[in-house]
Amino acid sequence: MSLEDLKGELDRISWLEQVDQEISERPNINSKPSQDIVNKQLSRLASLLNYTLVGELEWEDGYLVWSMRLALLMDPTYAKQRARLYVGSPDPHVRYWVQSILSET
Repeated sequence: MSLEDLKGELDRISWLEQVDQEISERPNINSKPSQDIVNKQLSRLASLLNYTLVGELEWEDGYLVWSMRLALLMDPTYAKQRARLYVGSPDPHVRYWVQSILSET
């Protein structure tokens, strides 16, 4: 899988996750959450990746959190090593995922 293919897959998953979030915020809409689908797709994607590709993704603008989420599915120890590099990030979204990864047991 190429970096561009990976980014395309993540963009598709991101869209699904965003739509699910927006629907869940609306009252009186009965929708089955697709977070399970998102997690399954991320797990499937992580099974196809290697550390090199995830490392390349980490440096792509807008894909840092995705690289951390995928790393966690690949190897929690590796994910924690990578997450520690971003503990002081000015981005609250990045800090949220760093904290989430570091608190995994």
